[in-house]
Amino acid sequence: MERIPLFGSVYEEVIRTQRLYQEATGQGQRVIVPITNRGDVIGLLELLLPVRPGEDVLDEVGEAAHILAYIVIANGRFTDFYTWGKRSRPPALAAEIQYQLLPSSLSCEAAQFTLCGCLKPSEDLSGDAFDYTLDRDTLHVSVTDPMGHDIQAALAATLLVSALRGARRAGAGLAEQAHLAEQAHRADRALVDHAHGHATGLLLRSNLHTGRPSSSTPGTPGRALWR
Repeated sequence: MERIPLFGSVYEEVIRTQRLYQEATGQGQRVIVPITNRGDVIGLLELLLPVRPGEDVLDEVGEAAHILAYIVIANGRFTDFYTWGKRSRPPALAAEIQYQLLPSSLSCEAAQFTLCGCLKPSEDLSGDAFDYTLDRDTLHVSVTDPMGHDIQAALAATLLVSALRGARRAGAGLAEQAHLAEQAHRADRALVDHAHGHATGLLLRSNLHTGRPSSSTPGTPGRALWR
């Protein structure tokens, strides 16, 4: 597979703006459209057409790119091909662990909100993580940061994020999530000798109808310290 530098290119512009690009070339009309799903750009579709397309053709190209997004997402469950294509260099082991903790889509766009996150440097990170999910009425967001920048921090983050997800999926409120995550982190310290470690985190629930953040205890900020 050919690797194409993105920085300063028209491809970067289309990814950043999520807008169609077209230009006349000696071989025909060049059209580039983003392959997106709910605001998450997962690729680009580039076509070379014999003549300048009308709006109806461009609409069909955009629709094809949107359908292609679902095909890529569905097939991504069975292969490392797309993951490999997105990487410019192999990540460190701690970073590899971290990427498994991230939500499958780093961006989400809805009528009530737009959410986007990333971790840098992409090939050498550990510990930091963010997560989100939508249910019928609520957006759930968590940002966590275990102490350290090594494999131990990545392992601590694995337990912390898993504990938060488990509590969230069981329907626990913010206070119950923090409590369960604390137990998981203490177990982590006992198992992998993290007696001196700690983690900080931010837990947020936002009501999709009102746009207001909420917590299980009125007046209590959604922050936590796991020791």
